[in-house]
Amino acid sequence: MREEQSAYREGPEIWAHPPWKVLSQDEIVALGRHSEVQAFERHRIIFRQGERSRGLYCILQGDVLLDHLDEERNHTAFRIAVPGDLLGFRSLFAEQPHAATARALRRCQVNFVPEAPLRRLLESNPRLSGELLKIVAADPGPTYAPLLRSPWLPAASRLAHLLLILHRQCAGNLGEGEVTYELPVSMGSIAALIGIRRETVSRLFQQLQNAGLCTLQGSRIVIPSSKRLIEYSGVVRPRKRESTQ
Repeated sequence: MREEQSAYREGPEIWAHPPWKVLSQDEIVALGRHSEVQAFERHRIIFRQGERSRGLYCILQGDVLLDHLDEERNHTAFRIAVPGDLLGFRSLFAEQPHAATARALRRCQVNFVPEAPLRRLLESNPRLSGELLKIVAADPGPTYAPLLRSPWLPAASRLAHLLLILHRQCAGNLGEGEVTYELPVSMGSIAALIGIRRETVSRLFQQLQNAGLCTLQGSRIVIPSSKRLIEYSGVVRPRKRESTQ
């Protein structure tokens, strides 16, 4: 049974995100007739693992947690999607069921584009095909999941790596100096992402703060030196985020 959804009247601003920027006004009007802006309250399911893919989901507002359930019934949260991100393209183009469940972390608005009109447009607009190909190529999928939950990395290092990933998703490319951004997720979601208990998260943040690596001010995270945090995480520096994301 699908979660309750609320539709909103569509406006031209919803097509400002990639890959839709390459569409003409006539193409936007045609695609808009079949698309729907849906609202999901906190914790509501956008799509479930194992469901047939019906189209693409472009996040307009809010944040979405993706998690995978393996054969041993273990949940692995591996990505937080933010406004401008596109979801569902892997399963749609591979013609396979969704490999993960997408859940709203806070109230979200999502532009849903059904498969049939999208495929018709892809056949007539090579530029749209090219933009989608860039997104597919740049998407790491569940690449970070083994690192974030690996028992071979200290929990504090996994948290440091997650903070770098969240910065890249929320605020773009990392520089060498101080960076500040709003954490888009709760302490419980952070615990799920790095495979620890919720009560351990505060202790790990205190450990990073004592080392001068970050400061948590409410939901705002301040990282004095991203270079030091990268070194502390003990993993490869995240790649620069593509402009198509």
